[in-house]
Parts: sequence; structure tokens; C-alpha cells
Amino acid sequence: MLDGKAIHPFMKIPEGEGFYCVESARGELCFHLVSKGDNKPYRAKVRGPTFDTILVAMPQIMRNVEYADIPVIYWSLDNCPADHDR
Repeated sequence: MLDGKAIHPFMKIPEGEGFYCVESARGELCFHLVSKGDNKPYRAKVRGPTFDTILVAMPQIMRNVEYADIPVIYWSLDNCPADHDR
């Protein structure tokens, strides 16, 4: 689905829900799709490998650190900034 357009005008996606994970370079990449039986998914969600793990850990990691150390700590966690754009 690109820009709200249908995948194919005559192709119907089966009604239901699907969840699939694959191993990517920095962790597990997950896809979740929900369909009402139309030719467009009702809901689509992609979870990147570093999105939750880095952002959830940041408050604990950043306690009582110097401001100059924040970029070094952030980049040492081997995150993927493209995941944070969502």
C-alpha cells in the first residue's frame, strides 16, 4: 500500500490478522497487518529492530550523566536512527 492506494484493484486480501517477524541486521523486524477483506489493509504496522529497546532504555541509561556524554552513549547503543523517525 502506497499513499493510501490499493495493492491491486481486483486483488482481495483475506479478512483477518497477520503477524510476521524476520531477523534483520540489528535485531528482529516485525510486521502486523489487519484486513477487513478489502483490497487495502485496514491497519499496517512495522516495528523496527531498535525502536523500542533504545527508547525504553534511554531514561535509565541517561541518569546522572554529563551533557557532553549523551551523544557518545546514544551512538554506542548501536541504534538505527531510521527507526526513530516513525
